[in-house]
Amino acid sequence: MAEEPFHLASSFRVRARTVHLLARFRDGRALLGHGSDDTAQIWDLDSGEALVTLRGHTASVTCAAVRGPEEREVITGSEDRTAKIWEAATAQLLYTIEGHASSLRGLAVFPDGQQLVTGAEDGVAKIWDLTAKCVTLTVQGHQDPLLGVAVLPDGEHVLTSSRLRPAKIWNARSGRLVHALQGEGYSASCMAVFPDGRRVATGDRDGLVLIWEVATEGVRSLEGHTAGIRALAVFPSGRHVVSGSMDRTAKIWHAILGHVLHTLEGHAGSVLSVAVCAEGQQVTTCSDGKVRAWRSEAKLPLQLNAQKEAGGLLTITCTGLGGNSLGCFTGLDPTNDLRVLIGLICEQIRPPPRGRWQVVAPDGRCPGEHEYIGLGKLLGIEARG
Repeated sequence: MAEEPFHLASSFRVRARTVHLLARFRDGRALLGHGSDDTAQIWDLDSGEALVTLRGHTASVTCAAVRGPEEREVITGSEDRTAKIWEAATAQLLYTIEGHASSLRGLAVFPDGQQLVTGAEDGVAKIWDLTAKCVTLTVQGHQDPLLGVAVLPDGEHVLTSSRLRPAKIWNARSGRLVHALQGEGYSASCMAVFPDGRRVATGDRDGLVLIWEVATEGVRSLEGHTAGIRALAVFPSGRHVVSGSMDRTAKIWHAILGHVLHTLEGHAGSVLSVAVCAEGQQVTTCSDGKVRAWRSEAKLPLQLNAQKEAGGLLTITCTGLGGNSLGCFTGLDPTNDLRVLIGLICEQIRPPPRGRWQVVAPDGRCPGEHEYIGLGKLLGIEARG
């Protein structure tokens, strides 16, 4: 869907001159940091409204992540050498994680939500048990500051990236080094991991986006920016990458073919942050104190998985582009009509899907394109909320 044109859907200004998008929620909220400010705020990206402010750090907030499938908690990392866990709805501080000797530069939550990896400016990464509130592993594998950390989809490996070393992958239990990408003469500025965990995208200060194959350590360069790369994000499909640059543009790339699909222009300064929504239909950029939302009107594919059980009981699940579960319907098959069943399950999706959706069944059948906006009609069926 990144092949479809993106247009500027909305924008709003934040009180700070410098704004970074630190983490994004599935429902359209985002956690924003304010440069030298020691606070972070959760915003509604659709309305441009600040919802809550997280106060408690004593230095700039540098990184963050949303915790758990229900997204009830957020975790922030700061130059004050701590990470803090907050209740997202109320901004209540739940507890503080201490143990690093230098500023935090990245953090990521494991798929089970029970572990956290943090990376610091001194090149040290730590894995934490969030239930026991203790360190389970310390990795000292970099001699230069870390750019970021990530957890691979298998939950068994973590990735660390630094300015002079694009990526190292470690066993999260033993701390054993599994892969190390070589980057002689290379100076990284940002990184992002592909959903399959097999590729890593990095940006450099010369304006190149590099895509690394973890297993083979091969690398491809994407050329098109005229100044250094400041931010990267990968689409849920893994087919596209978005980059933010000091040349005041963001670019959407075809990660396999290597060419630019779209250039998002209109920023008055360097693009400091980029993010992609869970379905890949919206890109968010931060620049010159403004947050901009770019939207594509492309159709979103839904994967429909149906399973009939004894007695005619039917269980249907819908999965979005990124593999995330969007809803589930269990009950008797009322009509034996695939389109009706799609309508029933879409009623369960929260938040409701917007725009036009293309539904594809496992057997390849496509009942057509269907309009579903808020609690309106889908396939001629009144949604009951």
